Amino acid sequence: MQTESKTRILIVEDHSVVRWAVRAYLEQQGIEVIGETGCIDEAVEMTASLKPDVVLMDLLLGNESGIDATKQLAAMCSNRIVAFSEYDSSECVKAFIGAGGRGFVSKLSPPSDLVEGINAVAQGGTWIPQEADGEMASNGNAAPKKRRGLSPKEREVVGYIALGLSNRQIAEKLFVSEKTVDTHRFRVYRKLGIHSRSELIDYAFREGLTAAIPHRGQTNVLPHPH
Repeated sequence: MQTESKTRILIVEDHSVVRWAVRAYLEQQGIEVIGETGCIDEAVEMTASLKPDVVLMDLLLGNESGIDATKQLAAMCSNRIVAFSEYDSSECVKAFIGAGGRGFVSKLSPPSDLVEGINAVAQGGTWIPQEADGEMASNGNAAPKKRRGLSPKEREVVGYIALGLSNRQIAEKLFVSEKTVDTHRFRVYRKLGIHSRSELIDYAFREGLTAAIPHRGQTNVLPHPH
């Protein structure tokens, strides 16, 4: 009986710990990692010699650009390149797709998105964020990433922001670091597709998030800007 062949990928990522974690996860999901590197020149050589089905590409490789690398690799692997990056703005996605990439997965996405994105591109389709779907879908059969709702912790952070608390005050109330608060805020902006504090505050009051947050001590409530 003939067994189904595994998708063979090359990982291009300059952080060794990230490479190790991604490789371990993908191999658990039945994807074969045939090589890994953190250098563009090595990525070009390995793509030519190993002929991976998909190249998984970080977009910032030290001082080198993954966008530039994508331009070099696109013709070598039939444009089957998936970006795996924390820089997931619409502009970044468009630049990557314009360079010849076919899939874009944010490092803030669930791990399952990475597997689905790789498999979609390996089968000749595309995988792009919802925000860019309208402009890029004509490049292939897009399987856009669905917009997800906010987690309970993200809703709580938004509520506190709308009440006028600083990152430091929110961190103290939630018993987390200021960096964690900032990460939650970044994820909220990305999920909701908003770009300013005023938009975030409008959303919080509209959704009743200021009333829904748990009582964790006295807050200096600011009036709604409108």
